[in-house]
Amino acid sequence: MVIELTDLRQLPDELRITGRRAQPAVLCVNGFLELATAPLLRAAIRALPAGTAVRLDAAGLEFVDCAGLGVLVEASRELRQNGGRLEIERASPALRRVCGLTGCDEILHPDQPSTAA
Repeated sequence: MVIELTDLRQLPDELRITGRRAQPAVLCVNGFLELATAPLLRAAIRALPAGTAVRLDAAGLEFVDCAGLGVLVEASRELRQNGGRLEIERASPALRRVCGLTGCDEILHPDQPSTAA
């Protein structure tokens, strides 16, 4: 049996990023953080000035795959190397689950409350 691509259910692959460039910068992400959309978040974080603290409101993430998780781990590392930090606030169940399954919760601390003002 041949399955045409048009027969497959298409998942929404949209990621919406909103935020403000203050210190700390706040980025709100909603939707699907996956292979096709992860570069959008990477670019948004890299566009911030060096040394920026980033608060990532992840309550609206509906799905996170390994590419999306990789961007978060990479961003956390890069921000720390440049004097900044990544704080994940209001982690969605999807993000908490993938972090727990992969052990990345030890790197990203998605349930740790923010201590920054």
